[in-house]
Amino acid sequence: MREAAFVSSCPCCGGKAWDLLHDGRIRDGSFGKVTETPVRIYQCKLCKLARLEKFILGARAYESTDYREKYNDSSDDKILLSMHDPEQGARVALIGFERLRDKVIVDYGCGHGAFLDAVAGVARVTIGIEPLKVMRPSLEKRGHIVYGGARDALTEYRGKVDVVASFGVIEHVDDPMSYLKDAFDMLTDGGCLVLQTDNLDDILMVSKAKGFPEFFFRTAHNWYFLPSNMEMMIRGCGFEVVKTMTTHGYDFSNFLLWHKEGRPTGVGKMPLFDSVFEKLWVATVEKAGHGDLITLFAKKPSQ
Repeated sequence: MREAAFVSSCPCCGGKAWDLLHDGRIRDGSFGKVTETPVRIYQCKLCKLARLEKFILGARAYESTDYREKYNDSSDDKILLSMHDPEQGARVALIGFERLRDKVIVDYGCGHGAFLDAVAGVARVTIGIEPLKVMRPSLEKRGHIVYGGARDALTEYRGKVDVVASFGVIEHVDDPMSYLKDAFDMLTDGGCLVLQTDNLDDILMVSKAKGFPEFFFRTAHNWYFLPSNMEMMIRGCGFEVVKTMTTHGYDFSNFLLWHKEGRPTGVGKMPLFDSVFEKLWVATVEKAGHGDLITLFAKKPSQ
């Protein structure tokens, strides 16, 4: 890693010195699609937040179906729901029914709304913030309140939301601090933020798996976080951090295949070990802070 002549202020710590973390092709859509030319990723020398040298997509990209087609190979609502429905049980369990029951819930960057559907029978009000206009009629038909942006939601729900959930969204935005401040302003005193984002300290990154950086870094992700700098940003917006952990969703065979062949297997596609070993593997990775996802719970302090 070498120091770079990259000029920008880090939104997390204010630092102005950056190291060049990656200079090569990166993912540009679903698996197998990569950029034609190298892309540079820089990392703040102080807090280790990483970012694209130049943001490639821009906010307007998420208002188009082209983004969904490129990254999910479809913009069809039913297909997207079937892809993401299996994830929602774990998310609901992670947050807990006691935080959701009879509460006002916002999914901040809700996409097709699978999480909102999962909590609709428990929550009092379900609100989706989603810039893609074609998603909104289906969301509204299924009983959710929908806004195109956080500032629109704040006109009606400033200080009235019990839980803001954000799953894999903050890495896409141009200004992560503004994103977090809007979440803070939506919450009632004592309200909860639940945030997940990819972990730059993923076990496959730190173990230098063949080809993994080209897969991990992508044109749609402007920012790459560690648990430590994610906490710094959350606190900088006024939150109290309640709990931070990494969670890991991939088995040991996926780890092995990346190192052997430079490609993923997914989950359960090549079961080589028994369930006891797999649980131990996941627990070890998570305890070391190298799970693929950062999961953070934060609270808006009571005034």
